[in-house]
Amino acid sequence: MTITATPDAAFAPPRVEVEVAVPTGNIMSSVSVWRLRDGIREDLRTQPTAGLTERTVYDYECPRGVPVSYGWAAEYYDPDDNASTFSEPFTTFPGTWTGDTVSGSVSANKLTLLSPFKTINRPAMFAWDRITVAYLDAESTPGSPGDLLSPVYFMNGATKVFVLWTKAGKLMIDTPVAAGAATTIDAHLPFTVEKVDGGFVVSGTGGTATISGTYASITSITVSAAVEDVVVGAITASTIATTSTVAEESDTFTFDIDTLWLINPATPGLSVPVEYDERTTSVSDVGDVTQASNVTLHRPIGSTLAIAVAAGPRYGEEFPLLVRTETAAEETALRALLAPQVPILLLTPPDWGLGITDGYYSVGDVRRRRISQSYERPERLFTLPLVAVESPVVTVDNPGWSWAQLAAEFATWTEVAAAFATWADVASNTRRPGY
Repeated sequence: MTITATPDAAFAPPRVEVEVAVPTGNIMSSVSVWRLRDGIREDLRTQPTAGLTERTVYDYECPRGVPVSYGWAAEYYDPDDNASTFSEPFTTFPGTWTGDTVSGSVSANKLTLLSPFKTINRPAMFAWDRITVAYLDAESTPGSPGDLLSPVYFMNGATKVFVLWTKAGKLMIDTPVAAGAATTIDAHLPFTVEKVDGGFVVSGTGGTATISGTYASITSITVSAAVEDVVVGAITASTIATTSTVAEESDTFTFDIDTLWLINPATPGLSVPVEYDERTTSVSDVGDVTQASNVTLHRPIGSTLAIAVAAGPRYGEEFPLLVRTETAAEETALRALLAPQVPILLLTPPDWGLGITDGYYSVGDVRRRRISQSYERPERLFTLPLVAVESPVVTVDNPGWSWAQLAAEFATWTEVAAAFATWADVASNTRRPGY
């Protein structure tokens, strides 16, 4: 198992590439990845998709200038362990089913015992976790000769572990400690018997039933009846792959950048780099930073002193950020970033010393004015009123990736298939390791 975190400050916008992988040939059934900063766990906005051997995700929100690491936890299994130990539809009857098969007939994937007191059995060669019986269609009345009225036995050698039969269309269960236990399960529809800690669970249409106790292994399944027209659908026994767990942490590193970034958390491709006093999109000024009070003053009659009552901590930072664009393309890019009105992530180079805090900011009423009135001068000065807010509840979508870019980078569909695991990965430009 591995987790690697690779800072990529040259990507636009800068990001950390986090790759997780389980042993070759295994499949992740669940997975979560997080960032660790000062011992605090911060889940990544984009999470890997389970069902893959390895997966790469990108963190566009890694804080700058502070040590971070990445951790992950996953459950995984070997799909080869999840194969059926046997699946014996009755369309292949008699196959390896043995016993008195003279009076059995096969039709539409069903076994029908046409005469009473007939028995057919199938050894369960391996340990199993789940058995699915398509349905039982037998109407029997308890009485002599007793057990022979039950159509399906789950056996350990010559010992009955439990028996399933029907009465009034409902599934009945016999166990060594409880005979004739009624359930609400429809015996005419598919139901499942699953091995669990402390016994078995039978589930189907109409409800579930628990068979509690410590029982021996199931070595064979026997279809037996003392009535005519007992119909049993296909029986499939299968094992459930053993699930393993992993929990790891990557190396610690510090992610630095030399450009301020205004990042759209939902669509990183709209993000805009902002230089410092350069002939490109740049910071022109940072206005006064305000942190509003959350205190109410009560002035009692006859007292010269007021009573201060705080309803909570001081509010977050508010300030105007003045950004200058030099070209029409830069103006268009900044306006495109601001159009969705999603709170933007402000990340600053630690050595700029702007005196503002990195984080999410809602942008208020944007003001835009010309630097010069000449139509030949495209420079614009934007005033962005920023108010610190909580991280928005959005997921990351297409990070500036297009079909045109895909076609330009990959000459054939074979190359595309080699670089991406799924169509969703193609759409989000999430590549296999090494591409």
